[in-house]
Amino acid sequence: MKKNKIFSTLLIFALVLSSTLFIGCSNDDKEEFVPGDTAVLKNELAAGYDSIAKATSAEYKQETIDRFKTKLDIIQEVVDNGNISAQEVVNMRIHLQEALERFLNDKMIGIPEENLLAGWSFDEGTGTSLVGDGVKALTATLKPGPSEIFSTSVLPEFVDDGVNKALYFKSGAHLEVQNYNPSDFLGKKLSIAVWLKPEVIKGGNYIVSLNYWNNWKFQIQEQGKAFFTIKSQAGFTDADNEADLSVSIGSWKHIVVVLDLESSKLSFYINGLLTKEWTSTGKPNLVGSQSAPYVSPLGTQLPLMIGAATTYAEAKASWDWSGWDTPTSWDHFQGMMDEIKFYNTALLSGQVQWLYNQEVEKLKQ
Repeated sequence: MKKNKIFSTLLIFALVLSSTLFIGCSNDDKEEFVPGDTAVLKNELAAGYDSIAKATSAEYKQETIDRFKTKLDIIQEVVDNGNISAQEVVNMRIHLQEALERFLNDKMIGIPEENLLAGWSFDEGTGTSLVGDGVKALTATLKPGPSEIFSTSVLPEFVDDGVNKALYFKSGAHLEVQNYNPSDFLGKKLSIAVWLKPEVIKGGNYIVSLNYWNNWKFQIQEQGKAFFTIKSQAGFTDADNEADLSVSIGSWKHIVVVLDLESSKLSFYINGLLTKEWTSTGKPNLVGSQSAPYVSPLGTQLPLMIGAATTYAEAKASWDWSGWDTPTSWDHFQGMMDEIKFYNTALLSGQVQWLYNQEVEKLKQ
């Protein structure tokens, strides 16, 4: 029986090491052993195996199924071995629930239409005012870079690339969305998805900006990392996905950032796969609500910027440092962009994978 007890403890220790949550059991030999009731745990295990039996390749990646089954098998072996304490039963039930939650979150399911705030496919191929998809039907207007900075005045150019067609940005060219309500983009949950094919990798390679760092901004930073800044009522959070060359020159990549202040998480995905998840443990300001809309000294609401940080007028009025007004230092995106989407929810990992799968099939490499 003592041998069984040691074996059981080792298995539980292996299980704990594979999880982010650790609930310790006393190693004090004098502590009284209280046997655990495994009836509920056995039912939960049976339900878990049933979920695996019903999982299809259309809904789950094989690695997702295998990962969940491995957790189930570890717990099942401990249960079969017997002589389990009450605390060990509690621990295993917690780990099982965590594994089940991750398994369900990884299910590749569609995204409800009402969750799409706004999105642009750039499939029009022509025009300077693009009415987007989504519940808000916002209009994005093609704009050149500031004439005070760039000697060449060009608009974003439609190109036969990406998912059907894409936009090519250079010389500060960008999109401006004027007819938006800031509150739609300042909720506790927000997800942004986009395809990018950069021409250069640099700091300040802005994808989209709502009042730049005064509310939030999404960009590609040095080393090709996805980078997001969010200002909550608690303060600023700067975070990247800690994966060099996540985005590289001349290659299409699908980038998604998911903000969930209700659960204090900020997640990055590249080509459907999670590359980094921050929590308030590492980023303490990922709590509460987003900050109120920034009030510009210009006295007007700034546009939602796609492909640039802000307007020249705003920068001139607010930026009190030198050197920002050159073609190389002006924060703007350079390269191709396609299928940018804004969601009023925190996308699940399975939804991100589903979105990637839907669009990558049409991608022109």
